[in-house]
Amino acid sequence: MKTIAAIGVWVLVAVSGAGTAYSRTWVVDPGGTGDAPSIQAAIDSAGPGDDVLLQPGTYTGPGNRDIDFLGKAVAVHSSAGAGFTTIDCEGLGRGFLFVNGEGASSVLSGVRVLNGTHTLFGGAVYCVKASPVIEENVFEANHAGFRGGAVYCDTSSSAIGSNTFVGNDAAYGGAVWCSGASTLAVAYNDFRENEASTSGGAIACRGSSPTIENNRFADNTSVNEGGAIFCDQGSGPGVSSNDFARNTAGDGGGAISLLESSAVVEYNVFRQNQAGLGGGIFCNNFSAGPVRYNTFDGNASVSEAGAAVYCTNYSAPPISHNIVANSASGNAIDTKNYSMPAISCCCFFNNAGGDGLPAGAIDGGANFALDPEFCGIDGSGNYMLQSDSPCAPGNTPSPAQCGQIGAWPVGCQTTSTEEKTWGAIKARYRDE
Repeated sequence: MKTIAAIGVWVLVAVSGAGTAYSRTWVVDPGGTGDAPSIQAAIDSAGPGDDVLLQPGTYTGPGNRDIDFLGKAVAVHSSAGAGFTTIDCEGLGRGFLFVNGEGASSVLSGVRVLNGTHTLFGGAVYCVKASPVIEENVFEANHAGFRGGAVYCDTSSSAIGSNTFVGNDAAYGGAVWCSGASTLAVAYNDFRENEASTSGGAIACRGSSPTIENNRFADNTSVNEGGAIFCDQGSGPGVSSNDFARNTAGDGGGAISLLESSAVVEYNVFRQNQAGLGGGIFCNNFSAGPVRYNTFDGNASVSEAGAAVYCTNYSAPPISHNIVANSASGNAIDTKNYSMPAISCCCFFNNAGGDGLPAGAIDGGANFALDPEFCGIDGSGNYMLQSDSPCAPGNTPSPAQCGQIGAWPVGCQTTSTEEKTWGAIKARYRDE
């Protein structure tokens, strides 16, 4: 947990501190009457450390799409924020290109990139062998024919923070794609209603190890695998402290699908995600890495196999300290084809397909089937634990104590009920 926290601090520093100490400000306005007639013209004129400041309005036409940072350490941002400053690509090209070795001093911030399109890669942003900071933007209704509906990164360690991705689409990675051993830092973003016609409704990674933490993934879809996230070919993502809600995949992994990959999946909430196999997580072809300290609530497997986690084809991630509750269809965890994950310190409750361990799994001990006793009522989204919860530290109902189980710690005292007659209730509120 300390390592993840340190990464989170690094992301915040990289994102919030990258755009400082600029030597000259180039003001650009939509009418072309500022210090430069277009965004590209301003970058062309800017020197290292300069600031390109966009005034409110909608930017269109040549010079305001397919904007190349030219390897310069400049910041392009808006004076009023993404809600008032739009780069409308009109379906005629991309928004921005980072293809000349840009680093953390090249910053894109506070703009809305709309209707960007490319036949192959990166509808809004195309980033190859570069690592800019991309922060506090809105990427909406962008399209790529193959990979990265909004953002495409190859061989990159970009910091992508505090953005909103809504309604973007591609075959792989409806919002974001990364490959080429990329190590993106993806934090504090909102991914909503993005779509993949193949895999990775919000994010897809290939042979890469992004850090994905403190994001919200809601209502993203994939025709095949990974309604929110899909990773393959030796990827090693760290997926921590995210909220996955109502994401869907036609085949495997309503929230996350791993193929020949090893991920650390911890401290996440998975609620009401759905897939053919593995409503929450699908592990396939020798996929590994721990699945621990997560809360799964109300997820579903259409094939009634693994509402929370499904492992197949020699995939055996250690599964521990998770809460799996209220699954709408399917047993809590399922395994097939020589997959033998060790399952320990997990709480199972009210799952439609049963609360027992699957055949073939290794019982690591201290698993139990009891109400986890959340602080919030059903559907509230409050997954804090009551102080007397069996998932709270010291309360495990076995000699072996597990510490915290689930994504969230104790957040309230015991909530009790007491039977009262209607007459007794009225008496408490009678007029004095």
